[in-house]
Amino acid sequence: MNKTRIALLGTLSDLHKQPIRYDLDELKRIVTELQPDLLGVEAERGEFERDELSRAPVEISEALVPLARRSDMVVVPIGAGSNMELHASNGGLPAAVIRRLDAMIARVQKTANDARKVNSALISSTCGLICHLEEYVCGEQGRQAWEATNQKMLANILAMVQRDPAARVLVAVQCRRKHWLEPKLLRRSEIELVDYWEL
Repeated sequence: MNKTRIALLGTLSDLHKQPIRYDLDELKRIVTELQPDLLGVEAERGEFERDELSRAPVEISEALVPLARRSDMVVVPIGAGSNMELHASNGGLPAAVIRRLDAMIARVQKTANDARKVNSALISSTCGLICHLEEYVCGEQGRQAWEATNQKMLANILAMVQRDPAARVLVAVQCRRKHWLEPKLLRRSEIELVDYWEL
């Protein structure tokens, strides 16, 4: 049985506009070099089809979608995050702790600086640990929103594989989602999950 090759490319949202090596130009260079058959992006299907990407992360609206439209890559929206994910609805101390943890993730990502380091097992595990802390602190509503979004994205990635099993698939997701998606994709017998530079 031939497996579908998939790579997850962790992205950094607004940090791509900071003076780091893994900026928007570097992101575009990586995707141009890889030339995947299918490019999964964090965007809602309806918004993508209406070309309303104002809610999409900057790497989607300003880099990946415009790049794909100038090439043969097929963009597949896999769903978008919500502002309820890992959000402490009751404010107070939990909200303050989550703000600190979010700042910690941003520092880790900015310190990593380049795409390979940001997408390394060490950074993915570190982001994963911080996200687990956020899940613990945020409360049930924030955890459910996080889980629902990630489940939706996973289902849409698997649907891509089922529709086009011979495709080379690159999925650009927020770095913090990688640790959630990777183990689920690794368990799928029809998928060969590789690092983005091996795609």
